[in-house]
Amino acid sequence: MFAFPVKEVLPDGAAWQYEYNPRGDVVALTDPAGHLTRLRYDRFGRLTTLVNPNRESWRFEYDAAGRLTGQRDYAGRLTEYRHDALGQVTEVIRHPLPGSPDAPLVTAFEYDVLGRLTARETAEHRTEYRHDTLSLEIRRATRAEWRQALLTPNPTACRSG
Repeated sequence: MFAFPVKEVLPDGAAWQYEYNPRGDVVALTDPAGHLTRLRYDRFGRLTTLVNPNRESWRFEYDAAGRLTGQRDYAGRLTEYRHDALGQVTEVIRHPLPGSPDAPLVTAFEYDVLGRLTARETAEHRTEYRHDTLSLEIRRATRAEWRQALLTPNPTACRSG
């Protein structure tokens, strides 16, 4: 059996209090100012809702495989997560506030056959990761630099390091 802390007193005397469900998940926490935050879980123990002291909800959604597929923040902004067949996140789409004219922000991820991250790409830049047995080399370039590299006969035009 595990013991879970129900109260944590910091060196300055401020105290945090915790409540748990029978599974051992934190279901409520009270900060030193007395503000209560509640946490709700589904039957699989996955966090589904975080309710802040203002009674605003942050919601989490999962697919049948248990992977996080979306979350909606306190303001109502949706962030979506797309996965490949191995469960790796391949895209994160951050939508603007409902009614906003802004376009969603998309970040794409690529992996090698071993499941290691090889690239991260946004509208502004692309970062590539090259793995070897001893180190990890990172290259980052703006879209303009990548375009220039593609148009330049020199294949090392976009390399750093």
